Amino acid sequence: MNGRFRLTTALVAAALLVPAQAWAAPGAASTADGYSTEETGEMAIEPGDKAGIGLSDVETLGWECKRVWAGRVYRNIFGTALWRYRQQQGFCYNGSRITSLYDWRRWAEVYAAGWDFKGHIGRAITGGAGTWHYGTWTQGKFMFCLQWCVDTKLPWVDIDVYGNGGWSHRTGGT
Repeated sequence: MNGRFRLTTALVAAALLVPAQAWAAPGAASTADGYSTEETGEMAIEPGDKAGIGLSDVETLGWECKRVWAGRVYRNIFGTALWRYRQQQGFCYNGSRITSLYDWRRWAEVYAAGWDFKGHIGRAITGGAGTWHYGTWTQGKFMFCLQWCVDTKLPWVDIDVYGNGGWSHRTGGT
């Protein structure tokens, strides 16, 4: 290999590895380590959609249902998302307790060469249906490898849902 090719390869690898310190998308919360906690949200489940997820009786019981999600994003110095780690939870509630839990999932999306999702490495839950609070926490593992692995990230996402329909989230990791 010539020196120019090695220099170009090193520069591209450095651009992929250097975290975005202030390059998050507009409106996204960003931290100095390159992460962003963007892409949180909720979606109310309409009456016609409830039967499709096994919740056809919730209308007669007076329950409301929604699906919420949160994710952790890692960006390079140009603000480009290199990967995302997300968690979602669906729940029904009656104002004082969680009446049903459904549609939980966690997943990773990788957009950049060299980064690879190595799997889910942790999960914890607290509470449940019939209680005021339900919490679900998950952690994943990403590694950056070219000829050898040079970086590992362990993002986590925590979602808490409540019997009044409220919810909150936290994300973190190295």
